[in-house]
Amino acid sequence: ALASYVENAYKVRREPRWRYLQNNILESFGDVHRQWFIANVSTRAKFAYDALIDNRNDSAHGRPVNASLDDVAMWHGYAKQVLDAFEDALIRPRGGATDPAGG
Repeated sequence: ALASYVENAYKVRREPRWRYLQNNILESFGDVHRQWFIANVSTRAKFAYDALIDNRNDSAHGRPVNASLDDVAMWHGYAKQVLDAFEDALIRPRGGATDPAGG
């Protein structure tokens, strides 16, 4: 069921921004999953994640890219937190947003 959902969601949004992950996909699984994500991803990580998407889109569409390789490396390090928190939000929450044991 999860694989089917993700496959269908991917067809709708090929490059989901963190807001889409949070407010559309995770909300579909229930607020505890969304709250887990909110509690476990930093503002810096959200910025970095969107910066990677923005610069990738600019490059793909022939627009100037306003990023150095150092920027991309730094953003990647922070942006990984978004994907890790998204994964954790799908598999860990039970009893509360920040309680992996559900306790």
